[in-house]
Amino acid sequence: MRIGSTQLGGLSGGLYEILEVFGRGIFLLLLGSERSSRFELEHTCVRAGAFTSGLIIGGLASVIGVALGGDSCFVVPALLVLVISLFVGLGQALIHYVQELRSEDLPPSSPRAGTKGFDQLFNERRQELEARGYSQRDAEREAWWFARMQQPRA
Repeated sequence: MRIGSTQLGGLSGGLYEILEVFGRGIFLLLLGSERSSRFELEHTCVRAGAFTSGLIIGGLASVIGVALGGDSCFVVPALLVLVISLFVGLGQALIHYVQELRSEDLPPSSPRAGTKGFDQLFNERRQELEARGYSQRDAEREAWWFARMQQPRA
């Protein structure tokens, strides 16, 4: 997975992609394919994937804890909260890391480029990334985030 000008690999890249794909699957069921593939939902998909993954793994850990003889009144809520919190915190940390990588690609002279429109920034950046060997999907995603971060906030 490429974020900005960095190849995001290893555990962080793999987890980010897994959580994003899992969250996109949830949004695919809720919103449909057209809306669930929007770039601005990327971080929300990671959060949803992290929460749902934590819920599923926490539920399995709770069942195992009760099966091993634990008190179900204590073990189930404790393990659920612990695992969900772990996954949600991990998802938030990964989102922050990705945002930092993307902000490193902003021009150092001015954090915002108010003179160019979103479409112009998007197209220029997409062409630049495709020329550097990015896949079309990665180039579009990163160009969208780049153009969004360049726009003045209302």
